[in-house]
Amino acid sequence: MNLLWYKVTDLRTKDHSALFNSFVGKKNVIIVFFIDPRFYQNMKFEHIKFDKFKDRFMLESVLNLFNKIKEYRGHLNIYFDKPEDKIPELVEKYDVKEIFSISDTTDEELKIVRKLKDRCKNIKYTESWDNTLFDIESIPKKIPDIFTNFRKSVNLKDIKDPIEFNLKKLKKSVVDVDNINIVKDKLNKLNFDTQFEGGEDNAWKRLNYYFFDKQLLSNYKKTRNGLLGMDYSSKFSPYLAFGNISARSIYQMIKNYEENVEKNDSTYWLYFELLWRDYFRFLSIKYGNKLFKLTGIKDRKIKWKPYDKKTLELFEKWKNGETGYPYVDANMIEMKSTGFMSNRGRQMVASFLVKDLKIDWRMGAEYFESILIDYDVASNYGNWNYASGVGTDPRDDRYFNVYKQGMNYDKDCKFILNWIPELEKFNKKDILNKRNLTTYYKPIVQIKNYYK
Repeated sequence: MNLLWYKVTDLRTKDHSALFNSFVGKKNVIIVFFIDPRFYQNMKFEHIKFDKFKDRFMLESVLNLFNKIKEYRGHLNIYFDKPEDKIPELVEKYDVKEIFSISDTTDEELKIVRKLKDRCKNIKYTESWDNTLFDIESIPKKIPDIFTNFRKSVNLKDIKDPIEFNLKKLKKSVVDVDNINIVKDKLNKLNFDTQFEGGEDNAWKRLNYYFFDKQLLSNYKKTRNGLLGMDYSSKFSPYLAFGNISARSIYQMIKNYEENVEKNDSTYWLYFELLWRDYFRFLSIKYGNKLFKLTGIKDRKIKWKPYDKKTLELFEKWKNGETGYPYVDANMIEMKSTGFMSNRGRQMVASFLVKDLKIDWRMGAEYFESILIDYDVASNYGNWNYASGVGTDPRDDRYFNVYKQGMNYDKDCKFILNWIPELEKFNKKDILNKRNLTTYYKPIVQIKNYYK
């Protein structure tokens, strides 16, 4: 008997080396997934680890995986327990000889793996590297700190093709528990409108829509800084975060698109964005827990506001879209309402929190971790390091001015008015310049306006 441990970051059947390897030979396999009670605990700054948007997307992904495995007469065992507690019991119960899973790179996840290995000392544990474009063996041993140098250090020829698995082998999987109705009940309680639905099938549906139905990839570089709607960017990030689709699969389809539709700067740019994701994942190996420290991977000390009642009041206004700056507020309201925000918006609101309000960046990073459906630990904390001046950005003084950003990316106020319709009675120039907004929030900090 082998045991395949599905994690919350690899919920798919395609391009999954651990799934493939666990079914090699004639052994039966027990396939397991854990809805860990720690998902619903509060973190350092009192945000729940999985807020409702993340929770729903995860449960949808699990349900889809369960159904796909069941379609081939297999079974996904779902437990409401900690994996390091339950897996040793299953190892003993079924005389498991080998455990298979996908590799992690960050502390919380690695601690769980270490505990599991310690409790299953005589059991072979095989990990696969599947959640990046490049294998760990194909990147430099000394990972460059600057993204441009990292990009130049890797070779496209080293990206492996997605691994193929014969799903008919799933019939050799073992039934231990059947908790899918509990998952369905939990999903039914999370009844709200959303533009995203989790699961491998939806990931591929989105890819085919974006690439081949609408051929939106051809204009990705021009539209990627958009703010409104589903089509300005790929929206693959939630599916990547929960592993509904792999970066290698997306890259394979980029190549397919280039061969059969068009090859241009936009097709390259989507690969470029996937490479950023790799970059932060590999940096998380290089720097370990520094990624989560106040001083960041640079060990740089910055004077932040004290963690007191006044700071918490400012932070809550930032979270709730009540800063008095409509462009910032619209982005924060979108995230609070949907669990998603554009990349352009994230850079703006992060800069506002750390450069204008001077609030501990980890508070913002933790809020993002709680609420974003596309939360990826390395990308989230890597980008917050970057925005705060404690990361790998070669420019320590990078700053996003709220007036300039609004003028550049929402000059007609369509995005702002979509989320703050009560501002429609005001002149658009006044909205962007934050003047004469007599019935709107008073600004919580004064920022120099370069526009008149």
